[in-house]
Amino acid sequence: MKFLSLPQNGASWRDRLPYAIDLETTEASVAKVVILNTDSNENLATFNIYGVTTAEFDIAPYLRSALQSTPPTSAGFMHSPLSCNVAVSVNDTLSEPRLYTSAPLDTSMPQLLSTLPESPRIALGESICFAAYAKHSVVVTLGFYGKKSRVTSYNIATQGRPVEFFYPLQSADDNLSEILLDIAFDGRRAGRYTYKYVERSSTALQVVWRSTNGGLESYLFPQLVRCRCKYNTTTGAEYTYTLATAHEDPDTLRRISQIIFSEEVYVITRGKWHGVRLLTREMEAGKSNIEITITTNKSIL
Repeated sequence: MKFLSLPQNGASWRDRLPYAIDLETTEASVAKVVILNTDSNENLATFNIYGVTTAEFDIAPYLRSALQSTPPTSAGFMHSPLSCNVAVSVNDTLSEPRLYTSAPLDTSMPQLLSTLPESPRIALGESICFAAYAKHSVVVTLGFYGKKSRVTSYNIATQGRPVEFFYPLQSADDNLSEILLDIAFDGRRAGRYTYKYVERSSTALQVVWRSTNGGLESYLFPQLVRCRCKYNTTTGAEYTYTLATAHEDPDTLRRISQIIFSEEVYVITRGKWHGVRLLTREMEAGKSNIEITITTNKSIL
């Protein structure tokens, strides 16, 4: 038995992931296929293909069922829940492992999968979050400067997978003047960002979404335009929020407008992620700000 072709490393499970095999037999027989998550040693699927000498099969549907999105629950790194390294066994012959993700990924180079402004502002209750890819490791160093300065580091062995980083500002971080964020990929500095500590309105909401390239994007909506609660005796309460951006430059507005293509949108409040439904699926061109409407069955203010 031999593999004739495998999908490209870094391919997306949203597309087809075809494997071609040759059983190297003259008579038709059974191909016993096992799909393995080599990160967790989990058997994702097992099936037989009957009466073949050669065959092609697509494993993408099995990965779509197996990979479930989960937001971070604590400060630090986590492997992207929407990626995994996979090997396929056919009649006990094991393929080379391949990384499959929610969006095609160039695995030849480390990269930041999120857009981080060079001089962002941050306030108590908001969070630093981003996604990145490196072959071996990602290290984050956070320098907190103010009345009580300190430096904290986080690192993760990536196992060749995308990773996500999350840090919520705590009450202990109050009265800061700035936070310096240093990111290193595989031992080399990849970027430095200076967060200026500011005061925010209590109704400002940080919205996070998974972008079409598999990363995390974030924006602090400073203005709550409307808040409405509707109660149904069958479905319970439903809270609807209309949020507006500040007047931003065209590049920032283009980035935010990509939220309409996202399948996952969250609001982060006090370090907790709340899944919400985005009701806005179109954007008006030519405006200097953007409004979106989200809904959830729990109050997030």
